[in-house]
Amino acid sequence: MDSISNFRELGGLPADNGSVAPGRLFRSGHLGAMSDADSARFADHGIRTIVDLRSDGDIESEGSDRVPPGVTHHRVPIFDDAGRGDDLRAIIMRGDIDELREMMGDGRGHQIALDGAAEFVANTDRMASFAQAMAIVTEPDNWPVIWHCSAGKDRAGWVGTSVLLAVGAPTQVIVHHYLQSNEARGTRALFKDGELKDLIRPFLEVHEDYIRAQLAVVNDQWGGVDGLFHDGYGLDAGALDRLRSAVIV
Repeated sequence: MDSISNFRELGGLPADNGSVAPGRLFRSGHLGAMSDADSARFADHGIRTIVDLRSDGDIESEGSDRVPPGVTHHRVPIFDDAGRGDDLRAIIMRGDIDELREMMGDGRGHQIALDGAAEFVANTDRMASFAQAMAIVTEPDNWPVIWHCSAGKDRAGWVGTSVLLAVGAPTQVIVHHYLQSNEARGTRALFKDGELKDLIRPFLEVHEDYIRAQLAVVNDQWGGVDGLFHDGYGLDAGALDRLRSAVIV
């Protein structure tokens, strides 16, 4: 995609006793600037459903999704704890380097991002919102489906991680897929190298520490993957079995 950052699919990734079927599950950054060419590519992929995870503040800044004809659009707003969402955007727009140093210097930015990533999984209100998204994403009648946030790395990343957990992908595959957001064209390109970019780097990129913290919460708070899906997402074993049967080849 030319106008959509971090666009990729889960197809082909290893899963339990197989791999994820291609052409069904996609993720990306926001669709507010989708070009005509990319709209045509959407049609080529046959994408039927969009799940927009952005907050109202995100949409005000980036624009509403451009929705191609015939595509169903769902909004499931989730505040971005991992990226500090509207608060971080406001601080950056003020351009006060002293404020940024005080807030994020000496590793504090990394810790904020780490805590925010874990909060996605630990906070029951956040999990209730992610449960709404997962109900749409895991329904085969909605496929091919794409879910996205702003840069496609934090909120969209956790949905992608959840799907891969559901289909039994190996941990190293899940971590690698998560870290691929750092290879995508995105918000990093908007900032020149220098102290500002260094201070906010924990929010422009993902780090292995973040996903390791999330996986630790899955085990420590939810009792593992089955607990996450049953108690966190409200999906029973039958729903997981249907998902696996539909997407693992």
